[in-house]
Amino acid sequence: MQNSRILSCAIVLVGLAAAAECSLGEAAAQPTVPEPFILMYGHSDDDGVDEEFRKLLPRFTVVEGTSRDAAFIKEIRNLGVVYAAHVVNPVTATEEQLVEIWSAPFNDTLGGELPDGYEAIAIDELRDNPNGTEQSGRVCGALQKVQQAFPNKLIFAAATWHLGHPGHSARNSEQLHAVNNYADVLMLESYQREANFAYSNLTQYAAQIDAYPGLLEKTVIGLGIAQDGRVCGGGHLFDDSPDKGFLGCLDYQLHTIRNDPIASCMPGVMFWVYYRAEIHITPDFVARLCDHYYFKGQQTPLGDGRVAQFISNPIFAQGTQGWDLEGADGGFLGLFDYDSEKGIRNQNRSSKFTDHGAKGLKMVRGATPNRASFKQSGIDTQFVHVVSAFVRPGSGESTTAKVAILDGTGTEIATQKVNLSHREPPRDWRRIIFKFVPTTPTIHIVLSDDQNAEGATLYWDFVELEDAYPVE
Repeated sequence: MQNSRILSCAIVLVGLAAAAECSLGEAAAQPTVPEPFILMYGHSDDDGVDEEFRKLLPRFTVVEGTSRDAAFIKEIRNLGVVYAAHVVNPVTATEEQLVEIWSAPFNDTLGGELPDGYEAIAIDELRDNPNGTEQSGRVCGALQKVQQAFPNKLIFAAATWHLGHPGHSARNSEQLHAVNNYADVLMLESYQREANFAYSNLTQYAAQIDAYPGLLEKTVIGLGIAQDGRVCGGGHLFDDSPDKGFLGCLDYQLHTIRNDPIASCMPGVMFWVYYRAEIHITPDFVARLCDHYYFKGQQTPLGDGRVAQFISNPIFAQGTQGWDLEGADGGFLGLFDYDSEKGIRNQNRSSKFTDHGAKGLKMVRGATPNRASFKQSGIDTQFVHVVSAFVRPGSGESTTAKVAILDGTGTEIATQKVNLSHREPPRDWRRIIFKFVPTTPTIHIVLSDDQNAEGATLYWDFVELEDAYPVE
């Protein structure tokens, strides 16, 4: 079986390469599942979102979201990109209610501006409803009825990890058979946190799905790109280890999928979720990953293959080891204990998973500014790099924080600053994050309060540096 599977994968890869070379013109009247199937979840009509997505398309061949802007939907159709309307799967909904919810976008013409309605839906989400339960029967029945009512529309169904896990998949076989028969794509969630990097799930889930003839070829793994726990009430933050680089972990996951003899037969990948990502860094990076692994058919890493980030003491667990502190005249620069610093929470972005440890770095501006720097050698100047640091102001203060990158001669080559308001929720940290191209093999990452008035306080922690992708 494995030899035939490898042969079929080779045929799929040839097909994907050919599809990538074809020009994308007007969408057909009857939509088809794009090849490769690369879905970015979380589009909306919020200000600026369309413009950001335009930068990413058509490297994402499917967009999932809540847009009611017919002009944008038709615009991306002309690129060959499918827009899938977001629909929900309420926990106790009846079969009739599910049919109504899932059918609604197919009948919605947006006031006549979209005469044929949405061409696809993305169901959020199928759950661990074991065989024989009432809810399993309702979901399976609703999938069948919607597909039969709209045979010329596309149905994409996300599913929680249970449907792919070796310990849970078999007991959800009813739903998997229903997806195989009545849906076009299964988006199987496997959201990897850095601090619990269970990337082997990616291939284990694919092997479970392969037990259903034909289903693997219409299944994609959903990878998590959420980095902001403040969105929608907190939680769902996967960028949570001070020792790993988030972009390197994403590259490693795609590399794992594309190099496994079974998982590589899946036609693409899904990313959850755009609006929780570091929007000016991560969506562009995963678009580059998809271009590399799917459109160009590469099997080597896009980056250097590492998942570790560079800074050896990112949360000051070793005191100030590796950090050069230049204190202000009349100010303060040094470590503080979270247990004794009132109101300063040692977890960023309202997430229980992002532990900063016992200590952080505190700056109180004096007559002169404070400056904390970390020297990093062995930098590859042919790679784009990303630096980030979490910072927050003192209680009741509005301040400005700055991160700068200096080359080996001390010349500033990149910088970013953020304005911090005391009106923000007291437990929230802000993240300074930006990409840059190093000009020398040795650089300095510098944290400073030089934009502030005397007496202003900043707290710093969770400082990371990683390389991302080769300079073009």
